[in-house]
Amino acid sequence: MCRCRRRFRICAAFLATVLALFALPAAFSHLTNNNTTGSSNWQTQLTNDIEKIRRNANLPSIGFALVIGNTPVLTAAVGRSNIADNISATADTPYLMASVSKTFVATALMQMIDTASTTSGMSSLSININDPVNKHLPWKLDNPLIVGRINDAGDKKVIRISHLVSHTSGIRDRWIWGNEPGKPGSLYFPGDSPITLDEMMRGYFLPGGRWYNARGNFQPNRPGKNYQYANFNADLVGYLVETVTGIQLRDYSRMRLFEPLGMTNSGWRLADFANQSLIAMPYAQQGKAEVYVCPVGERLLSGRRFVRERRRNTVIHDVPIRKGVLLPEEGILSPSCYPQPKSMSLLGRNFRAVYKIDGKKQHPRPYGQFGYPDYPCGMLRSSPADVAEYMAVMLGGGRSRHGIRILRTSSVDQSFADVFKESHPNQGVFWYSRGERFFGEPNIGHSGYDYGAATEMWLLLNSRVGVAVMINQDGDAAEAAMPKVLRLLVAAGRQVALTMGACCHPDGTCSTRTQEECNAQNGRYQGNRTDCRSTACPMTTQAASF
Repeated sequence: MCRCRRRFRICAAFLATVLALFALPAAFSHLTNNNTTGSSNWQTQLTNDIEKIRRNANLPSIGFALVIGNTPVLTAAVGRSNIADNISATADTPYLMASVSKTFVATALMQMIDTASTTSGMSSLSININDPVNKHLPWKLDNPLIVGRINDAGDKKVIRISHLVSHTSGIRDRWIWGNEPGKPGSLYFPGDSPITLDEMMRGYFLPGGRWYNARGNFQPNRPGKNYQYANFNADLVGYLVETVTGIQLRDYSRMRLFEPLGMTNSGWRLADFANQSLIAMPYAQQGKAEVYVCPVGERLLSGRRFVRERRRNTVIHDVPIRKGVLLPEEGILSPSCYPQPKSMSLLGRNFRAVYKIDGKKQHPRPYGQFGYPDYPCGMLRSSPADVAEYMAVMLGGGRSRHGIRILRTSSVDQSFADVFKESHPNQGVFWYSRGERFFGEPNIGHSGYDYGAATEMWLLLNSRVGVAVMINQDGDAAEAAMPKVLRLLVAAGRQVALTMGACCHPDGTCSTRTQEECNAQNGRYQGNRTDCRSTACPMTTQAASF
């Protein structure tokens, strides 16, 4: 159920096949109590293995992060962030996060709600996740396809914030963005968008607006009834942060999240970065996939069989034919498979489409840096090191290993919990779960795809492991490489986590360390697999500047 910026090309079939496994590969079976984070051997091996995946897929670069508990244990990147300028990617290289950005919008919303429930900070602020959206908008949002009274808070027509964050608002994405970045008529502008978020929201949702279309922008369903993933839900929540606080989301995130956590390579706009040449260039894959039609259940002679999956009304295939796909593994197609499009008439109950990469090594084509008006849904850029700090504080229950609290623990739990458990399970406050069968344990996270970007970020809630992968290229090659990198990170993380635990430091803070590391820092080790979130360390919490 990956979330994609390209609204009508939801692109994550590969994830359905591999996230169910995540058994420990033999490559990491040597890790023991004497060989964990105290040595760089496993980090070096893991980085080398990811570099092999990058080279085989002919990708420009892959950034990645691994977190245990509330502490990053590996942040790195392989390849080049800019091929033409020969700039190497590093842990500090900002990547376009695409729809993973939505989790940062969720955090800004929950921080705003936290502030509203206290007497400090913006004491006049009053907002709740169940509030009607129109309580906080400077104009009225109305689904014209539903009969009711938008001024009556008890009316079933009323769209609430909880409907936006769970994609049950009745709002839908209509393709208004035009062509790829830099093309005539595209809303993917070179550089930052000259159109403001306010202009975009009014133009899309108000009758007479530049992009208004009643039947195109809304569903004929009452809020809360149907799930339909829509980027505009996140855009509206980001807009609410701005209208309620009077602070642009980019500045709110900087003050409330980036600066307190030391996330110095994160920003919502290109203008937020002092040196834009260090931002990972987004690339288009050159070359196409070869598409075939095979009998249902047929395998490549070497490869994995695809398991079809749908997320409610969202089809999660991104191939020329929508009947199904097979992971692009090395191998030879079975003789019973036929090339497309000659065999299109075979598609049906007994045949499905599969594809494999053609193997041509062509240099990716740069899109150039771009921006679009509705930036909250996907325009955050962040580095592997910064994303690691974000995952760590979320796994730490909203408090960093340095004692800085950016969210209440209850607000983190609410972000991860089902907003409407009975009718729409596995959907939190923009965060969502893949279900236990994918990672073998409860999980929460998000994926993102855009022009020149493929990203994944997942938190495993039992293992207390966080993984993130950032690729600055779109297309089949990135989609094929992504699950392989995720598998390596999860396997290594789970193994390393067995020999780490909560370490209470002399200054009252808590971090996740090995016993050897904890002792070297004059800390009190609480035991293997203990967690700072639930360990009663004497904390002297430093509050973030709100």
